[in-house]
Amino acid sequence: MRTTIFHVPVKKWFPPEDPIAILVVKLCILREDYLLELAGMTEGENFNLESKPTYGEYKIGLDKNSGAWRIAYFFRNSLKTLYEVREEVEAFFDDKKLKAFLARESKQFQDALKKLRKELTIAEVAVVRIRHSLGGHVARGEIRKILRDMPDDTRVLFQDSRISGERRYKFVGEIVYRMFLPGIPENDLLAKLNELMDETSGLIPVFRTIDEVFAVYAHDRKLTAK
Repeated sequence: MRTTIFHVPVKKWFPPEDPIAILVVKLCILREDYLLELAGMTEGENFNLESKPTYGEYKIGLDKNSGAWRIAYFFRNSLKTLYEVREEVEAFFDDKKLKAFLARESKQFQDALKKLRKELTIAEVAVVRIRHSLGGHVARGEIRKILRDMPDDTRVLFQDSRISGERRYKFVGEIVYRMFLPGIPENDLLAKLNELMDETSGLIPVFRTIDEVFAVYAHDRKLTAK
């Protein structure tokens, strides 16, 4: 299918006093965040950046700490994004005023939002837990617990350098991966991490369902009609 790019009259498409318009804009923002996070998890140094940030005498590369750290970073941020999508969608089913606005929309729009709501229940417990401990903020209590439980002989890497950008705290990857799955024995950690990734991968179709929500919104308001 041919790609079309055109300018849109923003306030006509998304009236600022229309809660459904605000919902759709926010879902579109979070969709773009999520796609970037998925790309960061899967493509690494091959990710399509026009140029990498340069600061003085060094460049910041996505895998300069490690590929594992890049994956951990984008993974935890993707769960933060999905949590925010979930909170936004749930509001239109829980809040009395927002429910009233949703009730005025077409059945097709309501069904698309219900589909999105259902998809967001996949791995719900893991998403909420990781978002609270690592996504929205890095919890000090979680760090303390992981450090206390870590075997005394654990040794990981620190890359020192006189150039600040070449100094990399590689040891944080070990801590963060353990924060994903607290209390899991070291011998089982890798297998459990793979299970967690598989579990949350079921959320990937969410971005396509947001496309459906937008398509119905645009159709109902005749935004793309020629």
